[in-house]
Order: sequence, then C-alpha cells, then structure tokens
Amino acid sequence: GSIGGGMWSSGDLAPGARSSPIPVTKPGTYLYGCFFDYSAGMRAEIIVEP
Repeated sequence: GSIGGGMWSSGDLAPGARSSPIPVTKPGTYLYGCFFDYSAGMRAEIIVEP
C-alpha cells in the first residue's frame, strides 16, 4: 500500500508469522490489505490523527 507517499510491503509471510511495523509519518487514513486476498475482503484501514 501507499504509506506517507511511498510504497510499503511486508513481503510474503510464513504461516503464524507477524508483519513488520508500518511506518506512518503523516496524519491521514491509510488503506492496507493482503495482496492475494484483497478482493475477498482481507483489508482494513489505519487512521492516524494529528
């Protein structure tokens, strides 16, 4: 997804693994999701307030 004007990706994750932190530098709403299952609803948003 686009984070702070750039792209961010955790890469492929093994079963049970956790994603790395998402660097957010500006207030706003950031959409993110699973590359493979985005259309199936595996997506959400992060809301960063000032």
